[in-house]
Amino acid sequence: MVLSLSSSGVGVLLATKTEEANALQLAPLGKPTRIGNEKRTDASIEEIKEILRRDLQPVEKNADGTFRGAYFVTGNVTPEIFEDDCRFIDPTNTTKSLSKYVNALKILFDPENSSVDLRSIEVKDENTIVGIYDCEGYLKLPWHPRVKPYTGTVTWKTSKNGLIESQTQEWSGVSAAGAIMESFTPS
Repeated sequence: MVLSLSSSGVGVLLATKTEEANALQLAPLGKPTRIGNEKRTDASIEEIKEILRRDLQPVEKNADGTFRGAYFVTGNVTPEIFEDDCRFIDPTNTTKSLSKYVNALKILFDPENSSVDLRSIEVKDENTIVGIYDCEGYLKLPWHPRVKPYTGTVTWKTSKNGLIESQTQEWSGVSAAGAIMESFTPS
């Protein structure tokens, strides 16, 4: 058994022979819902890049106890630039829903003890933005496992209407199996 984040929720993975993992749901992520305000279909690819750069700035704690920045660990992303059914893919998970992805990040990571350092972000073509980042931190699981430092490459693809329709991450410095094992190792 391994920890998994699938489109149905955070759970324990029972079988991984297909792209969509079968998981016993431990933390429901809710039904896909629209989050945020009016979608930014008028934003240029450069404007989207700058919004992503802002959303990936170092974690900051707000006066009300919430967090901003480093959306890979806080879930605090600008939803107006994403399709509601955006597909989020990393070496261990696939989620097809912006609201579920945001909920999963808020459940999974301890933003006060996690970080994302955006090294670079650039527009590759009229529909593609690529970023390179370093990440590390801790998960909110009872045994508080540590996510060791790793480097990731993230690719955002926009749809015809200018919204992000997919976010794909690749990691170096940790394998998918290594990342899953870390989630079961107490800190």
